[in-house]
Amino acid sequence: MAELVPFIVRQDDRSIAILYINNDFGKDQAEVFRDAYERSGGKVVFSEGYDPKSADFRSSLVKIKELSPDAVFLPGYAEVGRILTQARELGTKAEFYSSFPFENTDILETAGNAAEGVVYPHFFDAQSDVGAMKDYQQKYTAKYGHPSEGFAAEAYNGMLVIIAAMKKVGFSAEAIKEELYRVSGFPGLFGEVSFDEKGDIAIPMLLKTVRDGEFVVLGESGG
Repeated sequence: MAELVPFIVRQDDRSIAILYINNDFGKDQAEVFRDAYERSGGKVVFSEGYDPKSADFRSSLVKIKELSPDAVFLPGYAEVGRILTQARELGTKAEFYSSFPFENTDILETAGNAAEGVVYPHFFDAQSDVGAMKDYQQKYTAKYGHPSEGFAAEAYNGMLVIIAAMKKVGFSAEAIKEELYRVSGFPGLFGEVSFDEKGDIAIPMLLKTVRDGEFVVLGESGG
């Protein structure tokens, strides 16, 4: 989520509220974002988690509206569509930012125009010029009749890395795990893939937004 911070700061969105799904994912996203944002000089004026089974977020959204932050960060899943709808119904004027699971067509169906302009980081660009991605999209479209979405591409990218490791060390789970720690600069679908000492993957990230009901890379055709 740290990828978002420089962009948000450039928008002069200095005060921000965080409304996150109250599970391990949401807590981690909120904490990482908060730390990076405050280090940048921004101010977090509100941070609260919500029950994953919630459908009504108005009590938290009313608090946020009263604080009048410049922006709101929403790390969550499909329920973010309902949060956006309720926030706009309450008249919230803040900019909205989210996390990579935001790229979900269910959110667009739920939120409609309320999703327009939300900015979020993601690894997937369907129109990428990376040769491996272009080849993958051509083959995927030929087989299924439509381009791939991000999670299918991510799964395929993961399999490419694992297969390359297996070709080097065989089929031992332990040997494959150790080989994955050594992966650096692997030519994957999204660009070069590496793993850090904790086993976390590092791939190039993009900032994306919703424009005219479509997920697009920020900066494309007028953005």
